[in-house]
Amino acid sequence: MNKNTNKTNQVNLKQYNNLNTFVSNSVCPKSLQNIHNNIVKQVSTGNANESFLKIAQKAKIKAIQLQLPSPINNSELEIKAYNSYINAVAETNIMPNGRVIHFQLRKSGYAYALTQQAVKQTFSNMYKTLVDMGKYHLTAEYFVHSNQQKAVA
Repeated sequence: MNKNTNKTNQVNLKQYNNLNTFVSNSVCPKSLQNIHNNIVKQVSTGNANESFLKIAQKAKIKAIQLQLPSPINNSELEIKAYNSYINAVAETNIMPNGRVIHFQLRKSGYAYALTQQAVKQTFSNMYKTLVDMGKYHLTAEYFVHSNQQKAVA
């Protein structure tokens, strides 16, 4: 029994490493999203170890990152806003529309977009979904509140 367990663990480790390498090297959002969905399905049916969920989350976040523009600069505030935005999208599965991507994120940046969303309360579906999930820390309002000193400086 111990030999079979070791063999199974070796197979799982090999699969884990292969999947992790594939996710790291992939540049196709659709493939990454499919990997995420398949891993979650396999884990939920008991056909895969829960440790694979880490790769599933990595695939989902990378798929989102490939679909959204890069931060407009490397300032600490912009990078924090970018990461906050990516995590909020990953949690809610609500992608921004093309207008938001082009006119807000690409031209003005993530920090400005989150500030505008909080001030104008334009992202209410995202806000409501995150609050209902208990993820208030991913909302635009929380980002603005927690970074107000850096935004003013």
